[in-house]
Amino acid sequence: MGSKLGRFFCWMGLLVGLLPAFLSAQGGYQEVYQVEQGRVRITQKMPVLFRTYPVYRGANLYRVYLLVEVQNDFLQFILKEGRFEADMELEAVITGRGNNFRESRIWRSTAIARRYEDTNRRDLFHLTVDSVDLKPGKYQILLKYSDRNARRRMNRKIRIALLPLKGSFQSPPLFLYPKTDSLNGNFPWVAHKPSALREYWDFNQDLWLFLVQGGSEAAAPVPVTVRVVQENEQTVLQTQDTLQALAGQPRLQGVELPLAASRLDEGLYQLQVDYLNGQDTVQIRQALNIVWFTKPRSLWDFNTAFRATRYLMSEEEYKAFSRGGTDEKRERFKAFWKQRDPTPETPFNELMAEYYTRVDSANARFSQRRLPGWKTDPGRIFILYGPPDKVEDRSLDPIDFPYLRWFYHLEGKELVFTFRAVEGRREYRLEDVEEKPLQ
Repeated sequence: MGSKLGRFFCWMGLLVGLLPAFLSAQGGYQEVYQVEQGRVRITQKMPVLFRTYPVYRGANLYRVYLLVEVQNDFLQFILKEGRFEADMELEAVITGRGNNFRESRIWRSTAIARRYEDTNRRDLFHLTVDSVDLKPGKYQILLKYSDRNARRRMNRKIRIALLPLKGSFQSPPLFLYPKTDSLNGNFPWVAHKPSALREYWDFNQDLWLFLVQGGSEAAAPVPVTVRVVQENEQTVLQTQDTLQALAGQPRLQGVELPLAASRLDEGLYQLQVDYLNGQDTVQIRQALNIVWFTKPRSLWDFNTAFRATRYLMSEEEYKAFSRGGTDEKRERFKAFWKQRDPTPETPFNELMAEYYTRVDSANARFSQRRLPGWKTDPGRIFILYGPPDKVEDRSLDPIDFPYLRWFYHLEGKELVFTFRAVEGRREYRLEDVEEKPLQ
């Protein structure tokens, strides 16, 4: 296994030599970070995402688009006229490396949320785009983000190299969100909203790509092939199309094409793009990381995820299920949920996601000093049955038997769970289960 991974990462390391000649990798580029919560390390997107997208415009000049996405949870929203708004200011300071070039671009943008619950979501981002025209050379771009409604600041820094054009050029693939509107004048060539992501994409979400090629003279349409390749060099996705002249840009050909990325499981892949220019083929290779950023926290911790399956089997079955080493348990765990996947033709298991979302809710609501919430009596019932249809809470009443009672309406019957409240609401113990016809 180690040698296979070594070959794979060596193979990924060769990508630098296959990048288009005009653009080097962006130095200081970072899309994700890891949060440590106890024994668990959770991968998250940066709250401010920033990437550049250069396009050759002719006359020895590049137009460099500056794409910035800001996470809703990172923004300070204010209620204005029935909606929530977050105002921000962005400054891009561009300095030449090895020369005295310096230029600054300042612009403002407003994020809008219609619902309060959307203002603190970590899976929603506001996109804003500006651009700057640059001659070939090496540059450092410092992005300064500031929230105009709060004292929140963040700086992002990247380096790019724009080389003199020799023949044709190919911009790196630009990721586009599916089922979204374009930015119109800010990015006139695409019908979908661009993303500031470059090497990462969300698990269970489809992806569109914008590919563009150009040169000093008008050119014929260019066939292009896109493949997604696994570690074993097996192609798992492939699509083809043809680059056509872009409106108002006779020296540029481009195309938007869909990529069924929702069919990809979590993991590291290679994105391969081949441009067929007559008898020559130009290749672009880059990493593509598929990450379930919204994965329930309990699924990031394999030990918790494995142990929580005990509620779905008998005691004897769980004992047999728990035998063996970690690798055996992982394979058994994977097979267990695969058998219960309502959509086995896709990597996303809706039943498993719902189950561990309930485990997370149980931990958040019912954890005690030395006992995680999923192990408590109300946690177990919540995981198995979900939120109750009706709640009767007399936990704090001055009575001999303070209690919490949950009612579930299930297929013509009513289940009633009564929990004894210990020391107010510090602990609940299941005392009674009653089943009766639903009235």
